[in-house]
Amino acid sequence: MIRNGLKPDIVVGDFDSLQTDISTLGEGCEIITLNTEKDKSDLEYAVDYIVERMSDRQDFEMVIVNNLQGRIDHILSTVYLLEKHPKAKIVSAEQEMFLVNDRFTMELPLESCMSLLPISEEVRGITTSGFYYNLDNETLYRENSRGVSNRSVENVVGVSFEEGLMLGVVSIGMSTQSVVPISNRRKKSQSEIDTTNEV
Repeated sequence: MIRNGLKPDIVVGDFDSLQTDISTLGEGCEIITLNTEKDKSDLEYAVDYIVERMSDRQDFEMVIVNNLQGRIDHILSTVYLLEKHPKAKIVSAEQEMFLVNDRFTMELPLESCMSLLPISEEVRGITTSGFYYNLDNETLYRENSRGVSNRSVENVVGVSFEEGLMLGVVSIGMSTQSVVPISNRRKKSQSEIDTTNEV
């Protein structure tokens, strides 16, 4: 971040693995130094701090930039933060993750790869539109992989459901044409596919 000429407004952490001298950030940057022995990760402290500071605003968007590589425990704890702070989303060079706790529509390039992963034990009454594999008032279960690697066949996709909590994962710039279909998905008819592709 600093090498790219970006100057943060606030820096939070214990800085035990930081190789850059934070004192070089200069005036105007608030530095919050945490103890190395604590009950929360640096990221959770930072996210909690931002949420508290923005408590009087309902329209702010929080983007957690993370490469989603390295230790799996760190990656999972970062993903779990979305349940604590539903307004946040995680963005890496290849993926975008967000909590699905309500119906939504979103614009996607054609052939975008998207997965819907249950966080709750099951998610009931799911209906989707704009995907190659659409669901019609169906249930996804956390222990099954049915919601993995769907793809968009329309520029606007939609998801609604009756009960549960999901993680939405969009793989940026990834086409899924080579993905082998999972047998228990309901495939669109050929006429539906042809009509969609003509739009």
